[in-house]
Amino acid sequence: MGKALYFFFLLMLFSGRASAADSCTDCHGNADRMKEYGYPLLAVSPEEIRAQVRMPASCTDCHKGNPLAPAKEDAHLGAVGIKSSPWIFPYTSDTEAACRKCHTGIALSFLKSPMGGGKRAHTRSQYLTWTGPAGPHGCGLWNSQKDCSQCHVGCLDCHYSPGLKLPGNPAVGPHTFSKRPSSVSCYGGASGCHADALEKRRGDGYLREGLTRATAKGLEILNDNKDIHMLKNISCSACHQPNRRTKHHGDMTRLVNCARCHEKTVAAHAKGPHKKVDCASCHVSFIGGNALTFHTAGDVAAGTPETRLSDYVSDAVAPLLVKGPKGVWLPVHIVPHITENLKADGIRLSSRLLFRNIPQVMIERRYPSNDSFAITGIVKDTGGKDSAAMVWLNADRIAHGTGKSRTCESCHASTTQKIIVGFDGGSYKDVESGEYTIIADETSLRVVDFKGPDNDPMPKGLVPFKDSWELKGNFSMPPVRNQKLYESLQNSYGKGKFTH
Repeated sequence: MGKALYFFFLLMLFSGRASAADSCTDCHGNADRMKEYGYPLLAVSPEEIRAQVRMPASCTDCHKGNPLAPAKEDAHLGAVGIKSSPWIFPYTSDTEAACRKCHTGIALSFLKSPMGGGKRAHTRSQYLTWTGPAGPHGCGLWNSQKDCSQCHVGCLDCHYSPGLKLPGNPAVGPHTFSKRPSSVSCYGGASGCHADALEKRRGDGYLREGLTRATAKGLEILNDNKDIHMLKNISCSACHQPNRRTKHHGDMTRLVNCARCHEKTVAAHAKGPHKKVDCASCHVSFIGGNALTFHTAGDVAAGTPETRLSDYVSDAVAPLLVKGPKGVWLPVHIVPHITENLKADGIRLSSRLLFRNIPQVMIERRYPSNDSFAITGIVKDTGGKDSAAMVWLNADRIAHGTGKSRTCESCHASTTQKIIVGFDGGSYKDVESGEYTIIADETSLRVVDFKGPDNDPMPKGLVPFKDSWELKGNFSMPPVRNQKLYESLQNSYGKGKFTH
């Protein structure tokens, strides 16, 4: 809501089509008068408005009010935000209605998209039970977190890009709009929109910096390894294209086509020894974000039947590589989860990684997903008689923080993947900080060797779940079969001339 509140303070600024005779022009075009009123930042010239808005709308088209009234109180009467409260912006009702006057088709299409709050358009809305056909989700259940998960935003969230005035550049200022949303707009702030999912749940932040979630040690590493696309000022929507299936405005695809910009590299990769390896598997070296997540009993009377504890952050670690549904090796962020207060007879253990896409998981998606999960254990009597805890692994596919590829040894020194994850900042029982180890080999994928701080024994709060995070199966990396080819490629990598 930050942009909307900012927009409120600019209510009666005028656009380029306003005539010199209206009160909008008389007041807001007069810098001395606006300074006298105590609002010098709300002084703006017709030239600045034309350069910033780039739309043929008048002041009242967007802000309402009465431009013919000479008195300030009368001119502002009925203006957006004034009638209800000077501190509460009537976001969807007034602002979007104003946008629909000129952008009717786009606005109505947007309201059918996941971001626009379309009915059952958002995949999260299908997570209604922990043990249903959709499986569990790291964010919890939809019916208990609907307010923060609905992802219903408005026009200004994406396309309004205000900034401080720049001398000599009238296009930058309090009325600047952008046809293509900026990456900051997509992030939506430190805990909204896509910032939370990327910087916290997945750990593969795009913007990083002050939004990155990791331990103090991890923050330094992650912020020194920024996404190369972000450094080149490439926006999210440059890679994430509109969903051609729905054609709804604001419905963007999750998967991207790297060949749009890296055609020759992708073509060479498709013929090389790594053709079954996803680009991000090599080019994302470090992730942070969540380290542990617990769903425990909440306050039913207050309407919060569950409490989600996801305040554990990890060090900067390498992602784990797993084989996806199409046989391609994908990088994932493994996070151990515990969901308490369930009925044991409703929990079904997983025999493999279940990818969150039809047909493996029975939910409807408007675009493919390579996220996955596995329910690995049932621990009874954790919250009283007839109460069980579901122990499971969340494996979100990660794709940001891209840069120079990982070293050859990081994948091929051993067929066993071993990742030591230090964590900190948690609040579940006596589990505050410590470390655990993720191992993927020819026997299983497992999370083991939990320790407390300073190499102390496993915290008592985790003892009932010891060795429960294990999924049987072959998760080992392919062995090097052509040693000469490997050494040749390794040598070319060292010289910066690696051939895919």
